[in-house]
Amino acid sequence: MATNPHAFLSYTRLDDEAHYGAITKLRKQLELRVRVVTGNREFTIFQDIEGIEFGQHWQSRPDEALALTDALGNLVRFVLLPGNRYDTVGVEPLIQDIEFEGLIADTAFDADWIIGELNERGAKIVISQRPNRRAPLAIDREIYKWRHLIENFFGRLKEFKRIAMRSDKTNESFAGIIHLAAAVIGSR
Repeated sequence: MATNPHAFLSYTRLDDEAHYGAITKLRKQLELRVRVVTGNREFTIFQDIEGIEFGQHWQSRPDEALALTDALGNLVRFVLLPGNRYDTVGVEPLIQDIEFEGLIADTAFDADWIIGELNERGAKIVISQRPNRRAPLAIDREIYKWRHLIENFFGRLKEFKRIAMRSDKTNESFAGIIHLAAAVIGSR
């Protein structure tokens, strides 16, 4: 590693190995071209192949947000998940220590343990059922129509380009921009 690199390239070793060292070759070519064009023989690019903070592997980056909104569609809490996980993984931290009278959700949340948790709390269950459920639950179709509030919230959230493009590299910055956008949405 050069003592004072002029540029920074970050990714994981797995990414480079998956592409047969193409990222390392690209770094070397970039260094050579910049040296030739600028005449600066000292130009270096630091290659961070172990850094998880900046160059996270695609499976560990925040790719999906699970949100809990109130009856007016305002954000109460959200959880970040990698895109390769089931939505039900984030439900427990999402509803932990929050009291509510009912939960409206789509088919992705049709899990026995979620329904059991809601029954223990005495909350009304309005979850669209999977077609292969052995004992389908009766849901109130009129209440289920209000599920559009969460969809509307995500639609307004995606008006912010930085969230829609998922341009933040760390979970903390992605969560921060979601909080900021939710505050802006709530103030409209």
